[in-house]
Amino acid sequence: MEKIILEMFDSGYEVDDIACNFGIDVNYVKGVTSRREKKFLLSKSVDDLGNIHNKKIMVNERKDNFIKVKLTDIRKFKALLISDTHFGNSLQNINNLNIAYEYALENDIHIIIHAGDFIDGTFTKGCQDIPDPRRQIKYALENYPYDDGILNLICLGNHDYSAIEKGIDIYNLMKKRKDLIVFAIGRGVIKIGNDYFLVKHPINKLHFRPISNKLVLEGHKHKMMVTSRNDIFKLNIPPISNMCFDKNQIYPGAIEMNLCLDNNFYIEKGNFINLCIINDRLIPVGEIVYNSSFKRDSLDEYDFGPIIDYERPGRQYTK
Repeated sequence: MEKIILEMFDSGYEVDDIACNFGIDVNYVKGVTSRREKKFLLSKSVDDLGNIHNKKIMVNERKDNFIKVKLTDIRKFKALLISDTHFGNSLQNINNLNIAYEYALENDIHIIIHAGDFIDGTFTKGCQDIPDPRRQIKYALENYPYDDGILNLICLGNHDYSAIEKGIDIYNLMKKRKDLIVFAIGRGVIKIGNDYFLVKHPINKLHFRPISNKLVLEGHKHKMMVTSRNDIFKLNIPPISNMCFDKNQIYPGAIEMNLCLDNNFYIEKGNFINLCIINDRLIPVGEIVYNSSFKRDSLDEYDFGPIIDYERPGRQYTK
């Protein structure tokens, strides 16, 4: 019985559904799945050719909100950056994602980094065609583009977290698509070579240990924007959905990111091509060059996970 429960749990079934299916106590199912999670988990490692490398590690080695990308060319990393798909919202746009995939295939890009708000969740700005977050996820899994040479690394955002707060296990539901890898919530760390960069999406109830001197890719603002100072270089990623609310971001879009590593395999510079969807094509409309002058901080990769803070006063989100 425990083996069947674990197989259903790993394939995306929720605890309540498993208990109901077998007519057994939900606490028994929770106990089985809890013991399973304490034994081991799969480390999160991919490569820039779109392959997944799974390895069982003991739970005391867990690296929350962390993923490693193995590089084919040890001095270069290329990815397409997208954000704010908001599945379930009336302004979602599958066609824009198909356009992004076409661009990736044409430009030999095998990694797409999603900076949050995969679904619209339990609240919205505008109208929802699909109000139920479970159905939003189901719709996304059935309609999100697929190519066996492309992986999506997804950092969940505040709209995604609103579904998690309702008890919906997005991680397990999305395991049905092996090409959609949820590696973080609120803030994630991607390691290439000997260096790291951050992927971020603000969530009110989560906060993190501050990390400075790093490249940061952020969703949530629904526009392309750069913040540069002596301890951080932050790039806000435009929405790939039609949720364009800013006068400076009238078209949905994406960013092509090209990073170069130095002889010690630290990020030395980056080239970011701002892309807008015009006439069903991703068109370059600008370019930003990033030169790293940051000091080399030694980071503890075991301390990247979120801290839940239920004592902070709630607030209404505007995006």
